[in-house]
Amino acid sequence: KSSAVGFSVIIGEGAGGADMTATADGTVAIGYTALAAVTSGESNGANTAVGYQAGMAITDGSYNVLLGYDTGKALVSGDSNVFVGWKAGQTIDNASHNIAIGHNCMSTSSNASSINNIAIGSNALDAISSNNANNNVCIGFNSGTAMLGTDSNTLVGSYAGDEITTGGDNTCIGYGTDVDVDAHNQTCLGS
Repeated sequence: KSSAVGFSVIIGEGAGGADMTATADGTVAIGYTALAAVTSGESNGANTAVGYQAGMAITDGSYNVLLGYDTGKALVSGDSNVFVGWKAGQTIDNASHNIAIGHNCMSTSSNASSINNIAIGSNALDAISSNNANNNVCIGFNSGTAMLGTDSNTLVGSYAGDEITTGGDNTCIGYGTDVDVDAHNQTCLGS
């Protein structure tokens, strides 16, 4: 741990263990290897990670909030992400401006280009893997759970849009509402 960093809280074996610079001021790392690799960030761009291995690979990412077991575990230099819940955002490496709240949300995404996604609910938007997915809103249990490379879908309700794989610019509101797997510019309301 470096004496160059200040205003920080580091608690747990291996937490905040890298040699931090002053640009990591304000870092909060609580839990086994939480933020273990952080060395810097943007000026006062502190990260907050609470949980077992939360944000353990971040080196120079900034403004991330990670709460839960393995949240943001593979994140290296992504910025302004919020991951809350068991394995939320677990395999995301460099993506930015994503919000994943819930058990396993966005847990298999590893594409650095996936930005501006909101996933709330267990397993929401959890299949994007190495595909590019941007500007999606998935709210509800298993909403958008099959989406691979797709953009600009709004899915609200349990199982909403859970069959969409590559379709984009769709709106599904209500329990189990769906469009064709590769549909574009469709709206589906109901339950």
